[in-house]
Amino acid sequence: MNPATDCPICFEEYTGHGDREQHTAPCCGQCLCLCCSNCLQRCPFCRTAWHGASAGTHWQRRGFPNPISLTAAICLQSPGLAWGASKLAWNAGSSAVTGVRAVAASASIYAAEASPVVIGGTAVGIAALLAGGAALYAASRHQEVQSGRLQAAIRNRRQNQLCQYHDAAATLFDVVQWHLSPQKKGMPHVYHGSVWRSAARERHFEQVQQLCVEPRTRLALTPSDRIWSDLSFCVSLWLEYNPHTANWGTSPSYGPPPFGFCWHNRWREDMRHAISDLARQILSEQSFQPDSLDAQEKRSACCLLAALDHTLSWQVATPRFGHSDLVEASWYSYRDFCEKLLQQFALAWASAGAPEGEVDLSEHGAIIGVDSHMDVMASREIPDGFCFIW
Repeated sequence: MNPATDCPICFEEYTGHGDREQHTAPCCGQCLCLCCSNCLQRCPFCRTAWHGASAGTHWQRRGFPNPISLTAAICLQSPGLAWGASKLAWNAGSSAVTGVRAVAASASIYAAEASPVVIGGTAVGIAALLAGGAALYAASRHQEVQSGRLQAAIRNRRQNQLCQYHDAAATLFDVVQWHLSPQKKGMPHVYHGSVWRSAARERHFEQVQQLCVEPRTRLALTPSDRIWSDLSFCVSLWLEYNPHTANWGTSPSYGPPPFGFCWHNRWREDMRHAISDLARQILSEQSFQPDSLDAQEKRSACCLLAALDHTLSWQVATPRFGHSDLVEASWYSYRDFCEKLLQQFALAWASAGAPEGEVDLSEHGAIIGVDSHMDVMASREIPDGFCFIW
């Protein structure tokens, strides 16, 4: 706003005639437009009463439009601002609408009593808030650039040699169990905002990275080395995501540098695309070389990959609520989701570690159908960029 050409109350540009004609306050010599001068019964600068009004607390003259309505009309004339407001309203939901109505009711009472200068500043603040909300909405949309970073990280990975199959299986099992368990027994499930959980995540991340080492010779890696190396790398990508809020986090291999900020649900969707292609790769390799892996080793690897897909199926809405397309959680509760999935994973893991036909765990309740779920993952329709990246 230019004080020499614009009204400091409604921010409209002065004109040579009509309501927007420049008017000088008789009390203090400050300038404002004729329309705002007629709407007010007190000087917005020195608080002197105008138009024969008594010295009261009200600013607006009866029968004249409220200056905040005029200011809001100016904001709505901007197409970009209108687009951002409509997008926010579309995604807010019924609870947000109720809150907006309450704020609007409070704002109308506030506008009747507050100074027009304060009203103008409030309107500018609302416009900035809407612009920030529009930027937040744009950041929450899927971005091909971030998907490309994840694809490049997977394609540029190093094929490492497995130290020992049993150590890798036990470590990855502990990681999944830790993620689905509460921070302390009997306490709520914490996904972000805990320094202790962040430290535990870093420890697990380092342990997973140490599972595989660079090959000491130039001999070709065994199928066991390739599968467990890829599976360990996939879990490393999952663990390197650091959630700062329910919807925001950082991932060096997904978010833009230098901080790596990204939207949780978009990262989760692309991670599921990546592990679905890994499932396709594992099943296709087994179809060409059916005896390349021990049966128990194959079942353990597939069980861990299926459990990771179930874990990534949780779509965040708030820190405690969301939904999953694989596990039905009571009242959309994240805690119930973790408890159910933890039990299903434990039963599936016990079944994978047992010899064929020795243990039947179906009578204990729901269990992850590893073989059938691997087929579902391999047959998913995924973006072209995530095809054949392993």
